Amino acid sequence: MAQAYIDLGHSYGGYHDPRETLPLAKAAATRAVEVDPMVGEAHFVLAQTLELYDWNWSEAERQYKLALELSPNYAPAHVKYARFLQSVLGRNDEALKQMAYAAELNPRDPEIRLYMGFVTYAARQYDSAIVQFTELNAASPGLGDFGLGWCYREKKMYPEAIAALERSLAHSRHPMVLASVASVYGLAGRKDEALKLIDELKEKSRQHYIPASLFAEPYLGLGEKDEALTWLERGYEEHDQSMVDINTYPGFDALRSGPRFQALVRRMNFPQ
Repeated sequence: MAQAYIDLGHSYGGYHDPRETLPLAKAAATRAVEVDPMVGEAHFVLAQTLELYDWNWSEAERQYKLALELSPNYAPAHVKYARFLQSVLGRNDEALKQMAYAAELNPRDPEIRLYMGFVTYAARQYDSAIVQFTELNAASPGLGDFGLGWCYREKKMYPEAIAALERSLAHSRHPMVLASVASVYGLAGRKDEALKLIDELKEKSRQHYIPASLFAEPYLGLGEKDEALTWLERGYEEHDQSMVDINTYPGFDALRSGPRFQALVRRMNFPQ
């Protein structure tokens, strides 16, 4: 139940307000630990709620470690702990080791290979990530296109980024894909096309919950930093699950030195 509630509020497609789902997730995870404190998976879901909702970084890490101590061969815990190490703590080398171990545990799982590519990307090892996403595409056609688009965007290879992201868009008009395509359109000077996708995102947001942070990237691509920051501040108020990534996410590097962004990071009490 806890994992289901977490997924319902996730920016990858849950479409439910995390202010509603994450407290339910934490209650279920807390109850699971009370019922049997020796179950690693229970500590794993509790760790996620402590990270995503409470922003209690130290306790979240303690619970992740306890989950892995109790269930050392549980690959999803290695994957999510790797993402936590990278996005929240900035400990890239440790994160990549956790991902490598998860891949050893389940070498045929394409989702693990996808996450490995994103952790490598977020560590700013773009060339290595491109190789990983390309290899993923060879095994699972199209699965690596979204990651390729992000890598090419950070390398300012906008035609390649647009080509990869438009391939993703042909398969799904998911809000994350729309936002990323819009951001690259803006960076490439295709303003009108970027604005059309922003309008599509806003229309979708009238139908169901869409994380506010997704709107930051398109506006940043258009050079509208203040508007992008307004959406991130809204994400803070919503407890948007993607907010845990802002401290290290390359897509927000253009905002990183600004006082409003720095104030937002301080409000979330990221480890220094």
